[in-house]
Formats: sequence, C-alpha cells, structure tokens
Amino acid sequence: MSRIPLLLVGLFGAGLAMATATASSEGQATPAAVVNPEDCKTCHEPAEAGIQHTAHAGVAQSCESCHLGAGGHMQGQMEGKDVPCPSMRKLKASDVNARCLTCHDKGRQAAFGGGVHDRRGVGCISCHSVHAFKSDRAQLKASRDAETCFTCHQAIRAKTLRTSHHRVREGRLDCAVCHDPHDSTH
Repeated sequence: MSRIPLLLVGLFGAGLAMATATASSEGQATPAAVVNPEDCKTCHEPAEAGIQHTAHAGVAQSCESCHLGAGGHMQGQMEGKDVPCPSMRKLKASDVNARCLTCHDKGRQAAFGGGVHDRRGVGCISCHSVHAFKSDRAQLKASRDAETCFTCHQAIRAKTLRTSHHRVREGRLDCAVCHDPHDSTH
C-alpha cells in the first residue's frame, strides 16, 4: 500500500493539516482530509464561536463531519478559487435530516423518521441551529420551544392569545411538555 503525502498549506498564518492519503487495494487513492476548526475560524469566526461550548465541538472530524467537502472548500479558497462553502442550508430537508440522524439516532430523535415533521419535509435546521442557537437547551433557533414552534404553527399561536388558553405565553408551559416534535407515533 503506497502513501501519497498531501500538501501542508498555510491559511492566513494558520496551517491546514491534511492527512495522508492512502491507496486502497484497488489502487484508488482515498483522501482523508482533516479540517482543523481553528483554520475555519479565519473566515467563519461567528460560527466557530457558537459551537465552542457544545457537544458538537468535540466531534471527530469536526466541521467535515457535518459540512462534507469543507476540506475541498478550504483548499480551493486558499488557491484563490471561488469554491462554495458546504452549507447545510443548501441541502434538501431529507438530506439534512439524514446527516443529523447519523449521530442523533437515539432517544427522542430515533422516532423522527416517518413523523409528521419528516413527512412534511421539515429539516432539523428548521428548528435547531448548531452555530447560532438562542435556547439554553436543545440548540433551538429561538429562546423557547414555543417561539420555535410558532414560526410554522401560526394558528396555534393565535389560540394562545385567547382568554382561555394553555399557559404557554406566560412561560409556564412549553409545547414539548405535551408534544414531541421528533416522535412519529403521535
């Protein structure tokens, strides 16, 4: 098995460490690019700052595990080519969900497939944000789950404004107390 060393390249003073590509038994090279999040920080500082205190920061292959093609993007940018960033927002909801569920396939998320949100093409990133979340738990795009739910469920929000209502608007209840957005059985 032969080894083809990949180029170590500097990006604005920070080094991009590319792992050694190894040749498979069929003679095809399989690159194993390792993207250092510190290098991504050079251009994507707010995104890098947002992920630092989450479980996602410790994921092996960090950026590349969710943003497939991050290594190619970085190398292209360093060569002066306009290589688009591998953004999750550009993917179809089913592709986003498949990527998230590669790790989040246990507990509440295990029943997501076939559920009402999955059937209606709602992607994980419609409600959750890895880099710019506002909630204290669940990395939601809004500070409370009700605010996140009301983004789509406007008629339900209107019902909370009635005199007789669940105590959601007062913050004494949240939608997830009774409704599981990840569960396909309800």
